[in-house]
Amino acid sequence: MTDDGKKLVIDAAIDDMPEYDNFYINSIKVDIGSNCQYGGKSVEAVEVYKPGVRIVGDLNNDGVLGEDDVAVWATLFNIGDRKVYTRDDGTHYYKATVVDPETEDNVTAEIDIDANIYAIYKSISLRVPVVDWSGNRFLPKLLDFIWENIGDASFPNAGSTPGDLTGNDEVNIEDVNAFINGYIIAFHEGLIVDPITVGTKNRHVHLCLGWDDGLSGIVTKDFTKTMFIVTATATAGTEDIVELECGQDVSEIVGVAYNTKPLYDAAMKYAANYGNTCDTRDANSFIDFLMRYYGFLFALKCGDLCQAQYYWSNYLTNSESTSGSLTTGGCGCHGTYG
Repeated sequence: MTDDGKKLVIDAAIDDMPEYDNFYINSIKVDIGSNCQYGGKSVEAVEVYKPGVRIVGDLNNDGVLGEDDVAVWATLFNIGDRKVYTRDDGTHYYKATVVDPETEDNVTAEIDIDANIYAIYKSISLRVPVVDWSGNRFLPKLLDFIWENIGDASFPNAGSTPGDLTGNDEVNIEDVNAFINGYIIAFHEGLIVDPITVGTKNRHVHLCLGWDDGLSGIVTKDFTKTMFIVTATATAGTEDIVELECGQDVSEIVGVAYNTKPLYDAAMKYAANYGNTCDTRDANSFIDFLMRYYGFLFALKCGDLCQAQYYWSNYLTNSESTSGSLTTGGCGCHGTYG
């Protein structure tokens, strides 16, 4: 949580292990500790993240398969395995055979590549393709990029082999053609009415939530004295889960978030109070605070979030030490705070 008590920061990620390659974050829910029930769950929890839907082929993520996207895909396909050249001024082009409109003869022309499209081309050319085609350089990498852009078998005729978009158990240029001409260009020309949509799959989700980001129903605008309970859930295919070892198949994790700054400030004031009169008996207030704080941490480590909430609300944020008063200043024996 941010120090000003106005933002809740959540960072959830799937462990980087081969066993979890096909796992994705399916849901993140947030509740407050005062709604705590057994296991830290509550019917009051609000869902702050769930996978969205994206359009296949939408490279700029504007929610539309538009002309800009079509231009990129068409250019990448036209480049194919042709050599890309760089001019002295830093611009890029490839050579292709075109028809001279005046003579109607076939001539070789330099086809300019837009800087943004070249950046995409360059990033794809550095990939290591899943399926290698003998004698081809860029197209296998482009197909691999297409396959990732599509998602798991969401293309109408896709086979089980990565890149087999035509479903004929072969992976070659026909699969690239099926995507670019059979889908992208066909949609652009109105031959396909509805674009293909797939669910987003994220392994890492970072959120910074304010009061008006879905939390207004469970908390006030000031988060300072609130202990949040955050539940993240992952999902995967059944065949992936059954192959995991015991203890690795946990698909849900529960954590807490709270503002540590008020606790730090209180601890410093109790520590300053310890030296207020140069009398060791003044340490009782500081020790009492530490015991309450460690009780809170122990409850968290044991996973008893309801008990942690009890310590948080009754011993740390809404009460003073029972063994002595809290004053500021000091005699100088141990420094002062404030």
